[in-house]
Amino acid sequence: MAVRGNASPAPVPLIAQAPRPTVDGTSALDMDAVTLEGTIEPLELIKIEPQNIQEMFTTPGALKPLLDKLATEARSIVQDPTTTKGREAIKSLAYKIAQAKTALENQGVALNRELKALPAAVDKNKREAKEFLEALQAEIRRPVTEWEAEQERIEAEKRAAEEAAALARQVESDHEIALTLNWAYDQKRREELEALERDQQAREEEIAREAAEKERLAAAQREADLKAAAEKAEREKAEAEQRAKDAEAKAEQDRIDAEARAAQAKIDADKQAEQAAIEAAQRERDRQAEAKKSEEDATAARTRDQEHRRTFNQEALQDLIRMVGLDSVQGTAVISSIAMGRVRHISINY
Repeated sequence: MAVRGNASPAPVPLIAQAPRPTVDGTSALDMDAVTLEGTIEPLELIKIEPQNIQEMFTTPGALKPLLDKLATEARSIVQDPTTTKGREAIKSLAYKIAQAKTALENQGVALNRELKALPAAVDKNKREAKEFLEALQAEIRRPVTEWEAEQERIEAEKRAAEEAAALARQVESDHEIALTLNWAYDQKRREELEALERDQQAREEEIAREAAEKERLAAAQREADLKAAAEKAEREKAEAEQRAKDAEAKAEQDRIDAEARAAQAKIDADKQAEQAAIEAAQRERDRQAEAKKSEEDATAARTRDQEHRRTFNQEALQDLIRMVGLDSVQGTAVISSIAMGRVRHISINY
């Protein structure tokens, strides 16, 4: 033991003190962990009314206020990753945010599917209206078309009748003149007239046949045109239906692909979140182990120091009893007073 002046060391107890109890490497007196407080529902914060979905997804920046509000609410929650309850609350909030992301993606996919179907529906209705109106046009004009053909036939018959009447008048005039001629001339003229009549009759019959054939050809052409129009309309209708089916099948495949990608993205995100949680938990365990070791090392150092000081104090007490003649109570009081700095100019050098 050495005695020096002008020093005031901190008081040291004569009896070694037990270390403070710890739990998971943390002093029991320091256990004031903060729990995760507050709760939000991301799906409610980004909820979009059905009638506003198209406007929200097609207007630049329309979604940002909702996303900013969700981010503000999420970041305002007090987090505590050091407890099981706190970590579960954090993972639950992260999962709810992932659900909100999936909900927004699904609404966008559904809107794209509806918008893609609009041009096909417009084209289909337009083609059907065109085909219907073309058929209606032919149907409405059919009486005029048939009337015009009938008028052409009547006009042809009228011209033939007029020509026949004129010829008859000419024949009658010629016949009157022929009465003054001799019998031979009359006979010859009669034969000529008969031949002329036969020719006229044949000509009238030919004119009638031509008119009938013309009408038959016109009717056949009208029927062929109507049939061709009907076949074209049916063919275009079938093609339109096939295109609509193809577009619908493609849209369905696009939806399936989008959902598959979204599901895979969710799985990847969940895996990343789970891995991050595992790594965070491992870091927390390492930190607690390191803190526990530091506390144990500090406790051991304090124990060694206290034992060292107790040994010095016991040796000094024995010298005071043996050399000075003090009893143990008096010696203990002297040493405690010196150790606590109550005796001026004297200190104990440990």
